[in-house]
This record gives sequence, C-alpha cells and structure tokens, in this order.
Amino acid sequence: MRMDEGDLAVLLYRASHAPRRPGVELDVERDEAVEAALRAHGEAEMRRVTRGLAVGMEVPERNADELLRRPGWVFDDLRWELGGPAQALGRAVVRLTLWPETVVPVLREHLVDRTELLVDVETGLLLRLVEVFGGRPVRTLTVRRIGPEEAVPDREGETFSVGDRSMRAPEVGTAARMTVLTLGRMAFDPSMRRLLRGREVPAEPEVPFRRTDPEPLDGPVPSVPEVVRLLALARPSDLAGTLRGEFADGRFAVADGGRFRLDFTRSAGPAAAQAESYDGERHYRLMPDRLVVDPAPPALFSPLGEVRRPRGELRRPIAVLDLVDWEGRRAVRLAVGGDTVVVDAGTGLVLANPYLELHDLGPAPTDPEFYRLRAPEGVPVVETDGGPLGDALLPPPLRAGLEGAARVVGGLAEGVARLLGR
Repeated sequence: MRMDEGDLAVLLYRASHAPRRPGVELDVERDEAVEAALRAHGEAEMRRVTRGLAVGMEVPERNADELLRRPGWVFDDLRWELGGPAQALGRAVVRLTLWPETVVPVLREHLVDRTELLVDVETGLLLRLVEVFGGRPVRTLTVRRIGPEEAVPDREGETFSVGDRSMRAPEVGTAARMTVLTLGRMAFDPSMRRLLRGREVPAEPEVPFRRTDPEPLDGPVPSVPEVVRLLALARPSDLAGTLRGEFADGRFAVADGGRFRLDFTRSAGPAAAQAESYDGERHYRLMPDRLVVDPAPPALFSPLGEVRRPRGELRRPIAVLDLVDWEGRRAVRLAVGGDTVVVDAGTGLVLANPYLELHDLGPAPTDPEFYRLRAPEGVPVVETDGGPLGDALLPPPLRAGLEGAARVVGGLAEGVARLLGR
C-alpha cells in the first residue's frame, strides 16, 4: 500500500506517543571532518540569530535512541518529501526526506542540508537516519536489530546532549569584542539608555487576556487520526485578521513566500516593536523611536509561528473534545498535552491556543507594498547589519570608535588566551 503524507503523519504520531515501543540495537557512524564543518556552521548561525552575542555555543544533539523511537521531532519546522517504498531488515519501509524550514536554527536537523529517513510502515520506527551536510553524510544511525516492546517513560520533552569544552582563543576574543560593543551601546545609545531607565514611553495599562469560550455544535466529532491528517496537511497562507494574545494584540496578515505583517494595538512592552513585517527580502521593525530594516528574514520568535505551522501541535498527544462554532467557522476543540487548542475543521488552521487567538479572518492583502513598513515623518530609518550595534542610534564617529575599541580589546583577549594555551 502506498502512503501519502497524511498516512505517514498518522503512523509517526502513533509511534511518538505510544506507551510501549520496540527496543532497538543500533550502529552510529560519523564523519569527523564533516562534523567539524557542521559545528562551525552551527556556531556561525547561533551568532547570527543572537546578533553576534552567542560565543562558543554548541548545537544540542538529540539522544540517538530516542531520535529513532520517539519520532515526534519530525513535526518541527521541516518540509517533508515523501519517497517510494523500500526494504530494511526484511521489513517494508517508506523513504522520507526532511528539509529545514526555519530561520531560527537551534537543532541539528535545522542546520544540516537534509535528513534522510527510512520509516517502518508497521511500527513507525525510524530504521535508518542519515544527516547530510555539504553534500556528504555527517551522521548515520542504523537499526541492526528490533527487540521486544518495552515501556517508554511518560515524560514531557526530550533528551539532548552538548559538547563539553572550554572556549577557544578566537571565541575568547569574540566574547571580549561583543562585551565592549554591548556595554558601549548601553552607555551611548539614547534609546537603550531610556529603556534601561524605564522611561522609553509611558507603560500601557495591564489588560488581562480573556480566552473566548466558543459555543458547542452538534454532530459527530472527528477521530484522532483524522485530526492528525488535518494538522499535518495544513498550509495556512493568504490570511489576515485580528490577533489577541497574552502578550500582544493587533492586526496580522500572512502571505506566500514567508511574507507577513503585524500591526500591534497592544505590544509586549513600552520598548517593543509597534509594527513588524517581512516582504520576502527585508525584515522591518517599527520601534518607538526608529524604523529598523534588516536585510535578512526575522530570526526571533514571532507569534505568527503558531499560525504558520499547525503540524507542530502533533509533537504532543491529542484528544478530541467537541465541535464548536468559531465566528461562523466549524472548528474542533482539542486537548493537546495539557492545553486546550481550537482548530478550523476545514483548513487545520490553529484558531486558539492558551496564548493566542485569531478573529475576524479574511484574505490577506496582495499588494507587495503592504509588507514594507514606512517610517513616520521625523522617525529615522536604521539599516542594520545584524551586529550588536546594528540598529543603534549612534553618530558615525562614535560607532567607529566603539568598533575600533572592540577590535583592540578582542585582539588582546585572544592573544592572552593563546599564551595560556587555549
């Protein structure tokens, strides 16, 4: 029987949340040269995501046994490419290739070029996993024997490991440079000084987030496998509406190509962005005193992540509660882990979770200019390079002086570290 993506999602969901799973014996192969290249790439990406502040950080690695026997991680920010049937250990398997689809790479599966899997069509176990980086396999996990079923500890989360090592001399130098730049910005950037003093703008009144209690509907509720298929196949786009959340309220629009726009009516704090957008090429943040333009996709968390990736709900066990009416939409109320989540019964769109609700839904604007923020009159535009001083309001001579001082201090720190044998 040939599987489609929904069938495979049901199989992997069951394998992820089954209380008992077959034990396995496995072989692990690594290419140390490719591993070193991947590690360097991971460190560079962490510096990019943290605007140059992360130094000497290693990418956490999932426990190999859990990686194969608890495949819920495949519902993360990964694009699936379903291949044909094959054989492994004399068992029928299906090929699945995972391609990273995130601008916030925090795990190995986000940093490699792709991950190739062989999925047992009977148990949902991953019988083989190959990580490919730079066109070469970096780590290969292969099950050589499947044992009897055994109980799996019932716990939230997964087990990770990271490298245990001291900072190398170049990393000591980088840390020193970042410290000088960060302290310099705290001292001289007027926006940062006002923020640290708590006088950026008057604080907004506290408004408690009250969740909507939708009306139940009559009719048969879908089964868990049907809901799993719905969430796995959902591809929300061309959508606009009102966002109400625990930390912010506003209007939103989600279009193709990763484009989005958020206009906040209540923000996360007095110094937070008043609006944010991405036009497919540049990321815009309208702050209280400047418009920041970054020539890269947004690298920080956005509430729209919950909207764009319904499949992520499948990482936790699901129970179907009832059918409800959500502003004229037929929706399914679910218990996901310990949370209540409402999902559109037709599209799989997550309409509500404990932190966020979507209302007044309609099509997103199609005009590309809508996704490009403009600075109000008198508000400066700051083109950032992504570094610690990237969006700072600093005169060019002061910026150059701080960067020069950082280079000197960083060079001295690196030199001392080398003398000490680091």
